[in-house]
Amino acid sequence: MRLILIMSFFVVLGCTKKTETTLLQEKEIALAQPKVSSTSAIIDSSVVVTAALKLDGVEIFYTDDGSDPTTESKKYEGPFASSSEGIYTFKAFHPSWKSSKVSTLKLYKKGIVPSSIKWHTSPNNAYEGLGTSTVINQEKAGLNFRSKQWVGFDSIAVADLYFGKKMFVETISIGYLVDVASWIFPPTSVRISSDEMDTIEMEIPRLNQQKPKALHDVQVPIGKELSAMRIEIMNLDQIPDWHDGKGNKAWLFMDEWIVK
Repeated sequence: MRLILIMSFFVVLGCTKKTETTLLQEKEIALAQPKVSSTSAIIDSSVVVTAALKLDGVEIFYTDDGSDPTTESKKYEGPFASSSEGIYTFKAFHPSWKSSKVSTLKLYKKGIVPSSIKWHTSPNNAYEGLGTSTVINQEKAGLNFRSKQWVGFDSIAVADLYFGKKMFVETISIGYLVDVASWIFPPTSVRISSDEMDTIEMEIPRLNQQKPKALHDVQVPIGKELSAMRIEIMNLDQIPDWHDGKGNKAWLFMDEWIVK
């Protein structure tokens, strides 16, 4: 009987140590990021936002102002409708695992749809998107640069937007892709001009190191009544020295131009 008790003690002790070791190992492993999506990235009346991570015991929290979610943030209970633009961030939590990295979803309000667009430069033949109106078709692209929602240039991009009549334009947002592994870099600057306004130019910071693949946009303030405007988007002259493709032409990929 004494031998059986001693053996039982060591079995229990061994199981306890194993359980503690397993829990410690779990605490060192981070959860995967939640998968987030919406029925559209551009809001007309409303869109439906969905987040998911298939693991028992996981809770997802989110914010709609771009801040890092905590367990004090709004709890994701299931798909929800949103009519407000903003940067939605989601993070997964579990009592036995490290919290996940943040997943981000940016939503935009539908803007003024120009009556027409006239290009003065042409995209590369391999990346013509859906045609001349790709950047004003009210559809945002994903991270895959081969999607038809992207237009790709290896030089400057210049186009005129026409509105059919004079109207007040508050801002224009230019969407672009950063995918340095595919030699796709941010534009260096955006220049806006028209007969009704002085030229506005915004510089875009250049990358000085490798960055993750991501969607970006630059918002240019206009604040004028106008019937047309010219948009000039400057491409990087050559890939910088820190990149494997140094000295070669960089690619410029754009999706939606949102006018408000």
